[in-house]
Amino acid sequence: MDSSVSSSAKEQDRRILYFGEDYGVARKVGDCWIAPPVHTIVNSIAFVVEENHDSEFKAYLYPLVNEYAPGTYKVYKRVEFEGKKGKWYITAEFTLF
Repeated sequence: MDSSVSSSAKEQDRRILYFGEDYGVARKVGDCWIAPPVHTIVNSIAFVVEENHDSEFKAYLYPLVNEYAPGTYKVYKRVEFEGKKGKWYITAEFTLF
């Protein structure tokens, strides 16, 4: 069984997109997204996506150390754009049965 979620980002703006290896996983409970306690270790690496290029990232769920009940989940990753201030996130939703 594959215990990961893959997603990709395509930079179509004229700004460079930056992101690291870290990500979060949240479970939908009613109308809210709740982040369960997750035990991960990440490297402090920056990835750069230039205009009209793709980048794929994989979020590992580590089911041996993290408990995931059936439900709707969201993987979220903070990203930055060259020359823009603020918090930006890319997300991917999935369902566990």
